[in-house]
Amino acid sequence: YWQQQLADVPPVHSLPLDYSRPDIKQHQGAQVKSTLSKEVAQGLAALAKAEGLTPFMLLHGALSLLLSRHSNARDIVIGTPVANRMQAELEPLIGFFVNTLVLNVNTAQATLAEYLAHVKAVHLGAQSNQDVPFEQLVEQLNVPRSTAHTPLFQVMLTTRTDYGLTGEVEDSAWSLGGAQLSPRSDGSVVAKFDLDVNMTLSETGVELCWTYDTALFSEAHIDTLNRHLGTLLTTLTHSDSASLLAQAPGTLTLLSDAEQQTLLVSPNQREQNYDATLSIHQAFEQQAAAAPEATALVFQNQSISYETLNQRANQLAHYLLSEQYITPGTLIGVCSSRSVEMVVSILAILKAGGAYVPLDPNYPASRLSYMAVDAGLRQVIGYGSGLVVAQSLMREQAGTAIDIAALELDDYPQHNPALEKLSGDALAYVIYTSGSTGQPKGVLTPHRAVQRLISTPHFMTLDSDTVFLHSANIAFDAATIELWGPLLNGGRCVLYPQDQLDIHALNTLIDSQAINSMWLTAGLFSEWSHHCDGRTSLRYVLAGGDIVHGADVMRVQQALPQAQV
Repeated sequence: YWQQQLADVPPVHSLPLDYSRPDIKQHQGAQVKSTLSKEVAQGLAALAKAEGLTPFMLLHGALSLLLSRHSNARDIVIGTPVANRMQAELEPLIGFFVNTLVLNVNTAQATLAEYLAHVKAVHLGAQSNQDVPFEQLVEQLNVPRSTAHTPLFQVMLTTRTDYGLTGEVEDSAWSLGGAQLSPRSDGSVVAKFDLDVNMTLSETGVELCWTYDTALFSEAHIDTLNRHLGTLLTTLTHSDSASLLAQAPGTLTLLSDAEQQTLLVSPNQREQNYDATLSIHQAFEQQAAAAPEATALVFQNQSISYETLNQRANQLAHYLLSEQYITPGTLIGVCSSRSVEMVVSILAILKAGGAYVPLDPNYPASRLSYMAVDAGLRQVIGYGSGLVVAQSLMREQAGTAIDIAALELDDYPQHNPALEKLSGDALAYVIYTSGSTGQPKGVLTPHRAVQRLISTPHFMTLDSDTVFLHSANIAFDAATIELWGPLLNGGRCVLYPQDQLDIHALNTLIDSQAINSMWLTAGLFSEWSHHCDGRTSLRYVLAGGDIVHGADVMRVQQALPQAQV
């Protein structure tokens, strides 16, 4: 029986730990206690009776569900002590005969009724085979032993179910002739297991006591487990019996109303005041009109003002309208290394009423070719290392590769093109996914989506004092905030000059340009975190795209206390 029942039991539970498990168990514990009302106790007793369970079976089922939800595991292994006096000859003997039963339940049942029936079957089977000593069970199953945790199970459940008993309630003191006895505690708590949960069900209510290993869990974590168990037990008593039993066990409520409000509602109450009808280029034109002499772009030794950048983009936009016959919504590729010309090209496409498709010149030719075909590109603006790529793509598509460096634009007007105003829902750009699950997919991004991102974001401040580093490749979504975050808020965008990022060159640029905002990939952020000392100008450091490790974040926070990570 036991070999079959415990065949696939994991050596250690999968509850998330707050601290790394020590190689040797520390046995230092603490306790968290709470009580539930007598109405909850009465409801639990009634539910257990209706389903043919003992109160202990029901409490065990509830605890297993809680641990399942918190550990994202369906097989929950819990130990519990039994008196082990099944033989009549043992009943009058004084001595310690207690054995430990290992209860393995599968929480992945279709309904609560089926789950409770499963829990009952597990209990009956375990009790029918309880004569096997726990030590012998460990030996026969060849369970790996460790000094870090107990074998087979690390969560113990004990209970005292006095509900319905007519005896007198024990007082806190006992009389022994002329002596008065009362319990005393030495103040220390020993944690034999990772978790030792005691639940007492009586006519006065439900008492919950969690003894936990302080080397593994924080008090706040156990408080959460205790609170969620209380909510689950209350849910089992307050719901209509028929509908309750028909629910899937994994859908039962663990969260209090306050927690649900915090997780589902409160974070979403962030109204952003931005003009959803304003296009990207119109917002830029407003900044150019408000502060024409302010620096918009810095690239190598070039500093480009808002007025100059706006005029150059206008001239290219007029060229696209008159020579390339661009119509609203036309998709035009931009294949360029980071440069002033790259930004001019993007702005000009928007000003001409089109939408840009960023193409990284370093992408594989097959990927770029697929993107050009999928987007139906007939024009691609190329510059630097991207020009040859653009020419190759357009030869394949019988389109036009526009060499922006070779264009004579001086004769084209410098004023904003007089086009019909685009709506905020008009297409701004198409960015392609990585294609890790198949072919890359083009994501259509409207103007208002960019406005929402960069207009008074809750995660950072973007204004005329912003000096934002642009280091992402043009076809990566981080480029959106790197470019438009500063340019649509009157700030300055500093373009990283090389194709490949170098930590020391990055720090030199941060210092020389007094960059105060930047975005790094998770991998680069991890490497940079070891070399970030002294970057006093930084105020906002964003990282993402993959797992960002807490140790890296803490390292940057300690080195740059003035920066928000």
